[in-house]
Amino acid sequence: MYGLQDLIGEKNLNNAFKAYVEAARFKPKAPFTTTLEWYDYMKEATPPEFQYYLEDSFKNIVLYSNKVTNSSYKKTTNGMYEVTIEVESNKNYFDGNGKQLSTGDKPNMLEIAVFDNDSENKAGMTIKSPLVLKKVWVKPGKSTFKYTTKKLPVKAGIDPYNKMIDRIPDDNMRTIEKL
Repeated sequence: MYGLQDLIGEKNLNNAFKAYVEAARFKPKAPFTTTLEWYDYMKEATPPEFQYYLEDSFKNIVLYSNKVTNSSYKKTTNGMYEVTIEVESNKNYFDGNGKQLSTGDKPNMLEIAVFDNDSENKAGMTIKSPLVLKKVWVKPGKSTFKYTTKKLPVKAGIDPYNKMIDRIPDDNMRTIEKL
């Protein structure tokens, strides 16, 4: 749901929930509401370019394989940092028994990020500090992204908050090496 909220906006998602609840509540007799009716409200609130995400999240069994394969930076003459991030992204569809049915061949909207050092809040929880956090269309296979930061970059990631169901989520982030 967080991934869908990020794509279509919290207000749009909440409006869809509200419309569904108002249509489905207080039915004293059958037919009663179903998840299919709920899904139709989510589908109506989702723009055409993100319908794939809705289907992948609720109708299919999908596992992503996103990882950062290389990340580096170099300091520029104006005191900025040019960051290069190489990633691999794949999406696989499975049946209910775990048999792979197919591999996704279309780009997916994913977050690519560059981070400063983590910090801690007053409760002792780790807080990630993004220097860059962009939603971009990532094609299947290998891709390279370049960003410029004012502060020294420390880590880079693809889907850094693990919103997609990833087979190995620990390889989504990597320490950035100096060139």
